[in-house]
Amino acid sequence: AIPGTLRLYQEAQRLGVSIFFITGRDEAQRDATERNLRAQGFDHWQDLVLRPANHGSQTIGQFKQAARIQVIAKGYTLALNVGDQWSDLKGKPEAEFSVKYPDPYYFIP
Repeated sequence: AIPGTLRLYQEAQRLGVSIFFITGRDEAQRDATERNLRAQGFDHWQDLVLRPANHGSQTIGQFKQAARIQVIAKGYTLALNVGDQWSDLKGKPEAEFSVKYPDPYYFIP
């Protein structure tokens, strides 16, 4: 875990903020993803949204945008969005605040 992200997560937990993880990983990777999150200290969340196997030609950005729409439809406000790819942050709806981490290893359009 990036230390600052873990601290932010812990503070959000302390304040009673609902945490949503939205990832472009396939649904088939759910168990491994949950294990990895818990091993790094992210042990509680409102929802973990993974990309369904039948996503068709939907891009990662489109998938994440649709997932954010679903979060809002459940009555939540997007206060903060953190990601290492622009596809994590772009598209409506956007969070009130967004943080883009640098990622020198790969780029997802």
